Amino acid sequence: MNLMKALQKEADKMENRLATLRSAISALNGSSSRIGVRSKLKGRHLSAAHKAAIKAAWAKRRKLHAA
Repeated sequence: MNLMKALQKEADKMENRLATLRSAISALNGSSSRIGVRSKLKGRHLSAAHKAAIKAAWAKRRKLHAA
C-alpha cells in the first residue's frame, strides 16, 4: 500500500472519530439524539451486487411493514 493511501485511510478514521465525538457532545448538550451515526460507505461506489442486496432488504422491510 502506498503512503498516500495509508494516510488517507488514517485521515478517514480520524474524521469518523471526530464526528462521533461531536455527536456525543451535542447529545450531552441536549441538541441531538443521534450518537455517532455516519455511513461507512460515504464517498464509495457500490457494486451491482451490493445495490441489489440493499434493494432486496428495503423491499423486504416494506413488505413486512405493509402487512
